[in-house]
Amino acid sequence: MPDTPSDRSEIQAEIQAEIHAEVRADVLVRALAVGGSVRALSLRSTHVSRQLCLAHDASPAGAMALSRVASAALLLGGLIKGREQVSLNVRGEGELGAVLAIADAMGRVRATIDHPRVELVLDEAGRPSLGLTFGPGRLTVTRTMGLKAPYVGVVPLVSGEIAIDLAEYFRVSEQKPTTVALFEVLGPEGVRAAGGFLIQALPGADDNALERVAARVERLPPMSVLLEAGLTPVDLLKEIFDDLVILEQGPVHFECNCSRDRYEGLLLTLGHDELIAMATEQENAEVVCHFCAVKYYFSREELQAIARHALKPGTP
Repeated sequence: MPDTPSDRSEIQAEIQAEIHAEVRADVLVRALAVGGSVRALSLRSTHVSRQLCLAHDASPAGAMALSRVASAALLLGGLIKGREQVSLNVRGEGELGAVLAIADAMGRVRATIDHPRVELVLDEAGRPSLGLTFGPGRLTVTRTMGLKAPYVGVVPLVSGEIAIDLAEYFRVSEQKPTTVALFEVLGPEGVRAAGGFLIQALPGADDNALERVAARVERLPPMSVLLEAGLTPVDLLKEIFDDLVILEQGPVHFECNCSRDRYEGLLLTLGHDELIAMATEQENAEVVCHFCAVKYYFSREELQAIARHALKPGTP
């Protein structure tokens, strides 16, 4: 049954409530450790994940996929500067399809998913598996750098659980030893907690020191336990490092850049004849943003007005 305007307004009200809560809660921490030879980022993305799940009406499988891909994109956003953007696209052959998240250096992220309502596939032991739900596929990282040509790196999915796949991307495409963890806690009400961390060796890092860091990461309690205990991103890094130097802490949030003007411009690209046909066939055209699910309506008269500004076939 399609959403009614009141349904969508209720969802948007819930999202706005999460935005106000998120400003107080979600944060990305950037730090150095091991004598400055290791870069560490730690993230809490609980409210971002909740907003995305509300916007896309996600099932537990969709919630896990959206949370992990958006959190991974935010961690990647912590590695860029200025007006750069980074996108993370995980595309599988399974029922989820593709999940795309776009983040920037300001801590803003938006995400979309092909099939948010699918069920989690179980592994042989009967445990839910995001990797099996994605199926075979690839992970693509695209970094846009102003007027420069974008950098694109692609790796096959090695697990589909996202964290290991992102670490594999750094190993193959950037030759940087990296440990990534992504986690979420789901409850009947949706996402209860979400976050992650990224630890990356800088040039000259001591191999023995990196092995000790890896061993401490392995000894960490389950992330669900730490998140439920209220551990902050800084606390989490202190569980791993003894000589942590905090460089910066900043908020992260879900923000979509869609607007009515943007979609009017997209309609313009359909051309004069297609717009006239739409105006003839329907009283109102509905355009839905794939990132935030906001709906924009264009009346027949508005479509005709847009058509008058569109090029007719054969016009030079």
